Amino acid sequence: MLRSFLATCLGVIALSGPALGRDDVEALDIPPGAGSFRFEAWGGPELRVYTQRPERVTPGTEIIIVLHGMRRNADDYRDDWRTISDACDAVILVPRFDAQRFPGSAAYNLGEAIPGYPEASAFDAVEPLFEHVRSGLDLDARGYGLFGHSAGAQFVHRFLMLTRDTHAERSVAANAGWYTWPDMMVDWPYGLRGAPRPTLSQGEIAAQNLTLLLGDADRDPNADNLRRTPEAMAQGESRFRRGIRTAALVDYIAARLGQGSGWNLATVPDVGHDHTAMTPPAVRHLLPASHYNRPACQRAIRGD
Repeated sequence: MLRSFLATCLGVIALSGPALGRDDVEALDIPPGAGSFRFEAWGGPELRVYTQRPERVTPGTEIIIVLHGMRRNADDYRDDWRTISDACDAVILVPRFDAQRFPGSAAYNLGEAIPGYPEASAFDAVEPLFEHVRSGLDLDARGYGLFGHSAGAQFVHRFLMLTRDTHAERSVAANAGWYTWPDMMVDWPYGLRGAPRPTLSQGEIAAQNLTLLLGDADRDPNADNLRRTPEAMAQGESRFRRGIRTAALVDYIAARLGQGSGWNLATVPDVGHDHTAMTPPAVRHLLPASHYNRPACQRAIRGD
């Protein structure tokens, strides 16, 4: 099942400032293949960023930032991209928001204040991380792809609602357990009234280039860790149903405002709540056609 809405994407703001040279790659400690580095250049706690880097990086190499689920297993999410990264020419960055410094959903996928850092949100790490790697690898990338699964999908869609002037060009929220709806009359975190930071308008939210990617077997109403508050249950009885209703709501909002919607709804046959199985189908929504249509990229996505 594939349902597409008219795309009305926000303009991408060009980055400025001098790019660093190739010799700075070592300083970032981003080796070819799998690796990790420490990232401190933002307003919150130090992050360990897990990486998958193509053997050969050129100025045209893309960047994809990946958000892990509630298990905080960033290394596993990085490993999902082991063959795709090289074949599709994309640097994969998976920051680990550990449970000690980013406790619960509040400090991670809700983007609320971080304990000990009252002015900082996990959301604030994304843009500095992109610029740090873009400059350090001397890439021409004007933006990045943003992918999250489960709790990471919750992070992605709220980040886009609560962060202005991002460089996220293409975003995918896969198998979110529940959603913040772009409704200013519903209390946070199920709606935007009382959100922890200024929000985009409904029109700006509906114009985001965001794909809700749903495993069509992720329909278990009794699934572990599925939120069952009255507000969450009002969105639907399963992750799949909640995604369908959220997409329909944004479609309605866009139509009421007299604009097209940048949101897209896509499903993955015979896949449940599985971040590894959801990764290859996400690639087409995260990379430009010039990368996605490469024969090597297509083979990697199919597992050939």
